[in-house]
Amino acid sequence: MIKSSAINNQALFIDLSTHDIQRIPINSSIRIKYLGGKGMALKLLHDFIQPGVDPLSPENVLIFATGATAGTAAPAGGRFVVVSKSPLTGIYASSYAGGRFGLSLKKSGYDALIIAGKSDNPSFIQIEDESIKICDAQNLWGMDTYRFQDHQKSLGDWVVIGPAGENLVRYALIASDNRVAGRCGMGAVMGSKNLKGIVARGSKKFQAQAPDQFKKALKIAQAKVKAHDNTGRRLKELGTSKMLLFSEPPALCQLEIFSDPDLSK
Repeated sequence: MIKSSAINNQALFIDLSTHDIQRIPINSSIRIKYLGGKGMALKLLHDFIQPGVDPLSPENVLIFATGATAGTAAPAGGRFVVVSKSPLTGIYASSYAGGRFGLSLKKSGYDALIIAGKSDNPSFIQIEDESIKICDAQNLWGMDTYRFQDHQKSLGDWVVIGPAGENLVRYALIASDNRVAGRCGMGAVMGSKNLKGIVARGSKKFQAQAPDQFKKALKIAQAKVKAHDNTGRRLKELGTSKMLLFSEPPALCQLEIFSDPDLSK
């Protein structure tokens, strides 16, 4: 099935405490006003939590979202964002990751996934088109992210936490394939909900509303990305670590003891 739009205009809400599952429409005016997956996720975060909420309480929500270019050949179109209130900083937080989960979530029919509440026991969520299941994960609790994904890869594409997230380490990450959403402790939020992982698999396909214009814009964008040293080379070779700034230490950092002529002999 080919959609003439690159978005679903629909979010999936799951409350792990009550097992309440809702499909929430997102109208086009909201998508235009709050651009991209991050903009939409921020709007949803604002709507679904109250001021002063404890980041590790069931009242906090964990949101996964994709942008309009997910499912297309646009640069970085395969990435997704995770948004919540951070247990590390106590304020709004977002973290991006690659891998295939974002695309699979979108192909299931959802531009965003909102997780609320807390499961009574370790669990995982399985999403496959219209089928939504909350499954037992007690025998999977304690697995690291690599072993878990290898053990369960037949079910689809995953986001998953390891022992750090399970034990509420406040900087724990969420893994997807061999990529990670590593900022601000999103893995701890997931662990606080007794949620080991989320797997998605879908059958929908997407196409830009103006395919010819999109192809022209895509060609220009790809050329610019490849031509820039950061996006064309450094990020590809080093990942996010490329963003760190390195410089020679200033003279003031040198130990004064080595300037003593009697000690330098």
